[in-house]
Amino acid sequence: MNLRHAAALALVGWYLIIPVSSKQADLNAPLSKWKRWETYNSADSAKCEYDRQGLLDVMGMNWDSVDSPGKPAFVKAQCIKSDDPRLKEK
Repeated sequence: MNLRHAAALALVGWYLIIPVSSKQADLNAPLSKWKRWETYNSADSAKCEYDRQGLLDVMGMNWDSVDSPGKPAFVKAQCIKSDDPRLKEK
């Protein structure tokens, strides 16, 4: 791996995103409209995936007894590379 390639990899991070547009769940919105819940400066997605699962676990405790309108958005949460072309506006 050359230095330029290594530098490019170092700039790639991860986002934990949820399908929320204009403060309400929008499961059909393109990824460019989703809300960034958290940003990770590492090329490793493990921390993002760990946090995504933790978010679902914590939110799930509250959803067992209450039908929350936000539940579908958090269930659809994704970890995605910060340079994913689907994040760009079309």
